[in-house]
Order: sequence, then C-alpha cells, then structure tokens
Amino acid sequence: MNRLLLTAALTAFSLTAVGDDAPTSRAECVLKWMPGVMNDVVAEAVVDHCRDTLVGSRFNATPRKPGEGGMRDAFECIHRYAASTTSRDAAEAIQDACDDLYPGRVSGW
Repeated sequence: MNRLLLTAALTAFSLTAVGDDAPTSRAECVLKWMPGVMNDVVAEAVVDHCRDTLVGSRFNATPRKPGEGGMRDAFECIHRYAASTTSRDAAEAIQDACDDLYPGRVSGW
C-alpha cells in the first residue's frame, strides 16, 4: 500500500513538471528522482515510476557528448548523482542511467 502511494505521488508530482528540467528518457528520470534515495523500496518505486511514465527501450536515452550536461563521462555522472545515495539498488540504477547517457567508460580509472 505504501509503495502504491509513493508511486502515485511521484507520478502526480512529475506530471506537473514542465520545461527544460522535465525528463525525456528513463535515464534522465532516474537521475532526477534517484539521488539521495536511502532505501531499496523507494529505489524500486522510482524505477517503476520512470518505466511507467516514460515508455521506451531500456532507458530510451540519447547518448551525450563529453562535456554535455556538465560531465565528461559515466564516471563523473555516477559520482555526481550516486555519491549521496545509500541504497545499493538506487546507486546501481544511477550507474545504469549514466552508462546509458555517457557510453564508453571511464576516464576516472
């Protein structure tokens, strides 16, 4: 029941999002809602929300060029968005989204 309420709240809130910050792909949706998530239940609700509201392929993201979005590569993306996330499921979803947006790994290693 709580998960259903959380998913409904995320959906209702995202439907009010307009303009440049509205996600256009699942990867962008994950990066918008997932940072700071502290438990796997919320992480799963965010993944479900992004899947249900942004229908398409796995993430349906257009790869970005180095520097686009302020990041050179997947490493910088993962570091920026997953650093404050304590849920492993959330961090892995962020990693998948960053890998999709910035294919080819990783200048930080």
